Amino acid sequence: MKIDKYKRMNNGIYRVYLENGLIIDLYEDVILKENLLINSAIDENDIKRIKLINDSYDCYYKAIEFLKVSLKTEKEVREKLKKLGFRVEDIDITVERLKKQGYIDDLKYANAFLNTKLLTTSYGPFKIRMELEKKGVVSNIIDDVLKKYDENEQKNKITKIVEKQVKANRNKGNNYLKKKIKIDLCNQGFFPNVVNQVLDNTNFGDDSIIREKEYQKIKARLSRKYSGMELEYKIRERLMQKGL
Repeated sequence: MKIDKYKRMNNGIYRVYLENGLIIDLYEDVILKENLLINSAIDENDIKRIKLINDSYDCYYKAIEFLKVSLKTEKEVREKLKKLGFRVEDIDITVERLKKQGYIDDLKYANAFLNTKLLTTSYGPFKIRMELEKKGVVSNIIDDVLKKYDENEQKNKITKIVEKQVKANRNKGNNYLKKKIKIDLCNQGFFPNVVNQVLDNTNFGDDSIIREKEYQKIKARLSRKYSGMELEYKIRERLMQKGL
């Protein structure tokens, strides 16, 4: 059967009309590669082979579209293409091609990921490691990238977080606040020994002064409803909740 005509579609795709009424969509690259000119004769076996070649190109171009949005790891690209239904062989070829072209680079991705998290989050090194592992970045790349997030960098980050928390919680007792901050920081992926070093060198204020101020504030508020021993009990209860 012969090719009757072409109709240009979007994204480098042409609709190919065959003389028997069959219509197939092919990438321009495939048409050029296979020398599919008008009046070219192709049989059913040619069509099957050409469709497989076109699927491989489709896999590549779909990956490019995916990567235009933002950097992705090799694992993320593979998972996306698998969800789209591409064959393993085409995914392998596409990934290797993209790696050679520099579109997929897990080291580059990991460095960009670290820089973004340092600027925009309170993530510690352990949490960053866990996030990168989920995205399929191998351990030796993560180890290399996290060298930038050394102990001094961690301390600077922790110090800023602690100072902010202290200012926002001046009505809390020292031990209570230290414990809360430590739990929060460890949950964010900082190591306890580094957190303790910063906390031990932080001025949390005088508990007795904080307690007196909070006592008077709570008393003024609760005395409208309670009195006597019941008032004192309620005040102590509120103070205990604040670690005072």
